Amino acid sequence: MKKLFLLISFCLSLSLPSFSQIDSNGVAHDPADDGKTDKPTFKEKMNDVFTGARDGIATAAEKVGDAADKMKSKLGYDTREQAHTRKQYMPIYRKNKYKGSDGADMISLSRSKFYERYPEADIISSVIPGKDWQSEPVYKNGDIVGYLNTIYCYILARDGRGGYLNAEYTFQKYKHVGEPFEHVTAKWPEFSRVDDFSSEVYEQIK
Repeated sequence: MKKLFLLISFCLSLSLPSFSQIDSNGVAHDPADDGKTDKPTFKEKMNDVFTGARDGIATAAEKVGDAADKMKSKLGYDTREQAHTRKQYMPIYRKNKYKGSDGADMISLSRSKFYERYPEADIISSVIPGKDWQSEPVYKNGDIVGYLNTIYCYILARDGRGGYLNAEYTFQKYKHVGEPFEHVTAKWPEFSRVDDFSSEVYEQIK
């Protein structure tokens, strides 16, 4: 506590004018400054010190981050920029994992719909990455009355302008309990989403 009091007293003595610094008009004046340019005050000096320290920490942190990114890249992990980019776009799927008998028809339908929308595009791959349908029960008055199944098809293509397109198509089928599945017409397929990105972005998310 005594040290703190002494420190506060010292700072105040630097920032407040002494008796000898008051001229006849009652204005604070330092005789040592006569004929000289203005000197930075104690507060200004301290601000410079803190600003320099803050900038130094920010620069050091940036250098550490850059070094970490280089190491991640060498090890095959995402850098900060790549991780941010991946959050903005859908994953790119290259492998078809669905083995159902209707798989080829769904991919063919998706490709036809895609070319209708993007006639200048050149398809690179068209796959259903899910191994099976995602099934969820449908309830009515607390009882299960049916099941809704969903699966997705993805098409990756060059857009004809030097960029890429990654489109998602949704397929759904529904069945009442005890009955066979039927296609949901509005979702066979539904154009769900498309990402349009440059070749630079493609290199980061492929």
